[in-house]
Amino acid sequence: MSILLIAFLALFLGSFVKGAIGFGLPLISTPILVLFYPLGDVITLLLLPVLVANAQQCWAARHFAYVLKRIWPMMVCNSVILLCGGWFIVNLDVSILRIFIGLLIIAHVFLADRDIFWGISEDRVGLYSALCGICSGVLGSLTSFMSFPSVQFLYSLKLDANEFVFAVGVLLATGFLSLWLGIGLSGFDVGQN
Repeated sequence: MSILLIAFLALFLGSFVKGAIGFGLPLISTPILVLFYPLGDVITLLLLPVLVANAQQCWAARHFAYVLKRIWPMMVCNSVILLCGGWFIVNLDVSILRIFIGLLIIAHVFLADRDIFWGISEDRVGLYSALCGICSGVLGSLTSFMSFPSVQFLYSLKLDANEFVFAVGVLLATGFLSLWLGIGLSGFDVGQN
């Protein structure tokens, strides 16, 4: 099977899942593509589809941007750590990355709709938001999966469906762009890819 066809199918499956639940493009596409490409190449391949899909998602839910007032620490922490952690993606052994990616997918599937942050008082939302952003940034720097545990945290906030879609769109767009810039700053030739 040609690599182009595999890439197309991986992007189609990831896009289908994202269209159904609001996230999942890299969650589905990355494990498929990493079997054929190094993770740095996969990130550069997914950059445009991830940015376009999330920009469209955020535009459609733009009236719910006020939710960022509650979760901005997550976005900032996640983006800064991903920008600084891009080196790990291009320098870690691919076999180790595949294990991390597999474990994160399993954790994400089992915890996707669980309220693991129950009982958070409103005055602690900023702290938990920052901690989730840090965790997501670290895990994203190792695997490119930056949605865990931030998506679970957003789910726990009991956001309206449109607020959730907007927040996830911003998280993934800013995070993926930061990761792409981070791997470029670490010496990976993102322009070539």
